[in-house]
Amino acid sequence: MTEIVEDLLQNKSQIAKHGKRAKDHALECTVERDLAPDAGPVLLQSRDMGRVVLNLLGNAFYATHINGAAAKPVVCVETSRSADKIYVTIKVTYSGPGIPDAIRAWIFEPFFTTKPTGDGTGLGLSLSHDIVTKGHGGMLAADNAPGGGACFTITLPRGIEPV
Repeated sequence: MTEIVEDLLQNKSQIAKHGKRAKDHALECTVERDLAPDAGPVLLQSRDMGRVVLNLLGNAFYATHINGAAAKPVVCVETSRSADKIYVTIKVTYSGPGIPDAIRAWIFEPFFTTKPTGDGTGLGLSLSHDIVTKGHGGMLAADNAPGGGACFTITLPRGIEPV
């Protein structure tokens, strides 16, 4: 199914924030969106990719409120299209403690979690990675963000002719 990335991210970022706010009424977090209109449509399974985006955003909201998080929590969602118009990139960046180098190699492994018992299953990032890489032929990477926090980057082949 062809999906406009901007629409998918607008929808899922609102759902994720409202979902987190339902559990934590005191949630204060700025959501910034920098959605490139030229990112255009991408051939993808919108239900599966929606789950990936919701997982990344849920983790982002969680991370903005743990020890080491910034005083003013921010989650940023951005998109871009490669110069050759073959790939679309989705980035979820958030303030927080970042990803320690010692665990970065493990975060996409099944059952690995940094959350306390009961707060996470350890399947979210593993399944997200599989959906992006195996289901869509893309890449999912995690890095520390410049200035603190973390950045998860999804790179997807457009799968359709550039417009």
